[in-house]
Amino acid sequence: MKERMKGLILGAALTAAAFGLTFTAAADRTIRGDDDDIGVKINKAVFTIRDTSGIKVQPFVYKGTTYVPMRAFCEALGLEVDYDKDTNTALITWDDADDTYISEESAKKTAANRAGAEVSDVKWCVLEWDDGRAVYEVELVDGNKKYEYKIDAVTGKILDEDIDSRYDDDGRNPTAELISVDTAKNAALKDAGISAANARWMKCDLDRDDLVYEIEFRSGNMEYEYDIDAVTGKILQKETDGKDVDDDRYDDDDDRYDD
Repeated sequence: MKERMKGLILGAALTAAAFGLTFTAAADRTIRGDDDDIGVKINKAVFTIRDTSGIKVQPFVYKGTTYVPMRAFCEALGLEVDYDKDTNTALITWDDADDTYISEESAKKTAANRAGAEVSDVKWCVLEWDDGRAVYEVELVDGNKKYEYKIDAVTGKILDEDIDSRYDDDGRNPTAELISVDTAKNAALKDAGISAANARWMKCDLDRDDLVYEIEFRSGNMEYEYDIDAVTGKILQKETDGKDVDDDRYDDDDDRYDD
């Protein structure tokens, strides 16, 4: 359920104010930042940052990164800021974003046509922000070949293509259905005993060669790392605060993670 953010100020990196980004809010916490009387200019014009009550808000520096209030900064750039309280996520878009992007189905068709395959062969299609632009990352499998494409979400042009004809050499099933990113995240959170509201996500990538989700998140002063099988959802390996966790539940015959 979306609702307008009411007075909620989230720290966003000054250099990350890009259209279409989605940020996940971290749990409440207190940090110490440096107030260096930082000024902000937008298109060379001085911009005074204020909160929803009109009170001036000062940017600050934390561990070498400059932070500004997300809502004020994004709205000054003509972006719309919403908050999805169910997923604890801030959503940044411009008014006609949905009309600007090609559809996911169109991206799938483009990839399938290029590979000479069927749309039903697509195993993965996700809209991501990559190198300053919105792209669809599409993966499909036809026979023993795996095709990966990056497709411009605005023009529909194929930006990058990779074909791997040795995809099934390791015995993995290339046609297996993958669990979703959210399912993998929830598996890690459940195992760690952490709620989504108290997690700050650092990484959630799919290793398409091994079909493994590589997940990292923080909660409080602890850092958690998980490798989760993208087919079965099984936890293959985990670490807490940089140290291996000795847990017999994760002993298995999968030697991909043996040293």
